[in-house]
Order: sequence, then C-alpha cells, then structure tokens
Amino acid sequence: MSTAVDGLTIAELGRLLDAGALTAQELVLDTCARIESIGGPLNAVATSTADRAMASARAADEMRGLGMRSPLLGIPYGVKDIIDVEGTATTCGSAAIDPAPKRRDAAVVSRLERVGASLVAKFALAELIGLAASDPTTSMVGPAYNPWDRSRWAGGSSGGSAAAVAAGLVPFALGSETAGSIGSPAAWCGVTGLRPSYGAVSVDGVAPLAPTLDKVGVLARSVEDCAVVFEIVSGTRPANLEAASATVTSMSVGYVATDFDGDAPAEMAGRHADALAAIGHVARLVESPGLPTRFDYRATLDTIMQAEGWRSFEALRSGDRLDLVGDDHARTFLAGGPVDEARYRAALRERSTVAAAVGSMFDHVDAVVTTNFALPWPIPAIGEPWSPVPIRGGNTAMVWASNLAGLPAVFIPVGLVDGLPIGIQFVGPIGSDHRLMALAHAVQKETEWHRQRPPIGNVR
Repeated sequence: MSTAVDGLTIAELGRLLDAGALTAQELVLDTCARIESIGGPLNAVATSTADRAMASARAADEMRGLGMRSPLLGIPYGVKDIIDVEGTATTCGSAAIDPAPKRRDAAVVSRLERVGASLVAKFALAELIGLAASDPTTSMVGPAYNPWDRSRWAGGSSGGSAAAVAAGLVPFALGSETAGSIGSPAAWCGVTGLRPSYGAVSVDGVAPLAPTLDKVGVLARSVEDCAVVFEIVSGTRPANLEAASATVTSMSVGYVATDFDGDAPAEMAGRHADALAAIGHVARLVESPGLPTRFDYRATLDTIMQAEGWRSFEALRSGDRLDLVGDDHARTFLAGGPVDEARYRAALRERSTVAAAVGSMFDHVDAVVTTNFALPWPIPAIGEPWSPVPIRGGNTAMVWASNLAGLPAVFIPVGLVDGLPIGIQFVGPIGSDHRLMALAHAVQKETEWHRQRPPIGNVR
C-alpha cells in the first residue's frame, strides 16, 4: 500500500476508508514509513508522533466500525513545530529553545483530534520562526529542501509543512504566517495554502512571533482540503464549497497587469496568462488600481515583527541557551536591546492607516489576484545568498500589506516553469475566507495544476 497517501486528497482518502479499502491504521503505518524514508532527506521533520498517531488510528477504525463518519476521521496530518503537542517539545526550529515536553495540546490540535485526525509528525521550520535571520534557511534540522529540486529551499518559515505535503507525506499540515510564511512555501513547493483572516483561528498553544500579526493556516493538496481543515480548526459552520464555487461568476476579481507581465520574470508569462484566463472563465476579471503607494509596507511590518519578536523570546533571552541560536544575526539581535518603543508605536499607528487604505481596495472589487513569491527567481538555492523580494509597484507589496491589514489569502499553484512550481494568491477583505476559497476552488475545478507532483525519485 505504498501509494495510499501519495497524491490523494482528504476526500479521496476518506472514500477509501469508508469503503473498507484500507484501515486508518494501515494508512498511518504507510504515512509513518514515508515520513521516515522521505521526510528525513528533505529535512522536513522535527519530531515523529507515530505512537500517538497509531492510537488515534485504532480509535478511528473502531468509530468507523460503529458507523461513525467524519471528513477527517483517520486522516493523517502534521503541524509546524511552533504548535504545542502534549508530550513533545516545541522547538521553533532552534536548539536554543527549552526542550521540555509540553503538558497539553494547542487548541488547533485538540480540535483536529476531536474529529479523529491522526497527528503523525511535527514539521521543521526556519529557526525562531525566521526572526531577524541573516540566512532564513537556518534550522535545527537543516534547511528544508524543496521536493522539486533538493538543491533549492522549500521556503519559510513553514517550509517543512509544505515540503511534506508536496512530497506526499501527508494530505495536509498546519503552518503559520506572520509575513509570508505560508505563501512562500506554498508557491515554491507547488501546494495550496490558506492564510485565514487575523483572529479566525486560535493561536492558544502556538509559540508567538509577533502576536498582533500571527495567523495559523493550512497547507494541503487542494482548496477543498484547506476548507475542510479550516472549518474544524476555526470552529465555523461547514460551508458547501461546491455550491459556493458555482456562485463566483458574480465576483469581480481585480488585478494589475504589470504584476504579471512586467514585474514577474518573463519566463512565467505563459503560465500567468493561463492562470488569468482560468480566473476569467469562472469570475469577472477586471483591471484595478494596485496598492496605495504612499506606504512602506515592508518597513512597517518588519518594525512590528522585530519589536514583538524580541519580546516573544524573552525566556530565551533571559536564560542560558542564547549561544545555541544558530543564526549569528538572530543571536546578536536577541542579545541587544528592544526596538525603540516610539518607533514601534509609530509603526502600529501606521498599520491602522494601512489597514483602512488596503481595505478600501475592496470597495470596487470582491477580491484581488496577484503573483505569489514570483521573486526571487529561480527559487533560492541552499547556501547561496539572495536578496529580499523587490517591491516594484502594483500589488508586489501584497505579502506585507495584506498581513498588516489581517486579510485572508488563498495560494494556489499555476504550473511549472523550468521544472519548478509557481503560484498566485487571491486576497480579500477580512472575513471573506470562505468566499476566497470558493473562488480558488472554482479555478482548481477548471485546471489540473494542483495535481502536479514532484518526481518521487527526486526526494528519496
């Protein structure tokens, strides 16, 4: 049953389980074997939770034998290693963090366990959730390798979660985003991602980076899978995604042409044109103004993230393990003083202005679409320096602007360029999570990009 997990969605696995074609215990055994054989070479795994997963799978088989059904009953998954799991450490990707096991599960894990999902692993991430790193590929287990090309990075900081999904280790994993940490690995690993509206998913039991910006989200094979998981971890009423996707013809989706045919690398033009055509087939695609140009989105977000991040790691700063931080710049940053309070307060005020200005984009369109980490390109190679993503106008600052404003986003792959995946992102106003997923789902129903998989031989 070596291919039971590889490439199958939550719904496809559920149908096999319901039909008795495999048991939850067989599925978990297969999953754990794949994690051991492939997860290690990808540096994707921080901690195995195989024993816990098997206990959960046994319970799922018993419940299914009694006629119980649930979309996630017996489905294996993993979480980014900033999410607490009882009996395991939460390392935040660093040997410097206190390795004491946690005493309880994070709220999102408890929600998933209650519906019968089986936690198989905690996945690796960039050290200290990427705070102040001079080399963002630094991680306690080594840089997360991209399943499409192991000489390249899987992205950060949720790179282990995305790599695991792309390589077929699990059908979904939880990640988090403060400033692109779901978007970049979704784009570079060729998977689907959901960054919910700020506050839509509990962060209780999740190690903070910047509490006023942090969001727990999902990395999966499809928008449909993201929707199933989101409804559980957010506690929202299940939405009929299929029915909702049929109504997106009335949605207006704004875009800036230069995002796709001027600011993105020229070799992506064909894939981007195909993506825009697919969107135009299911919704009303309209050219619209880009982000307001009067803000320095990245500088404002970085100030907030650094100020709050310095505070978030107070226990590390005040303890005796700071020398174990692997990244020199991050270690120096934490050893120094906090960000100037006046500068931090000014950034918070700026964020309020940004949120209002960015929110006004949706006075005339229901959603916007733009590229998703099209730059740097090609995907950064491990061990080679690369510059921050350039901001050139249009919506190229969307990662920082939308995170400052707390907006939801859905990230989908739109094909391969030179054998590497590229993606786009849909962004909407706060609370439009389900409508964004309906739009992206309608696109995925018309296309096959989300079904493309890296060659398994490339990741062994």
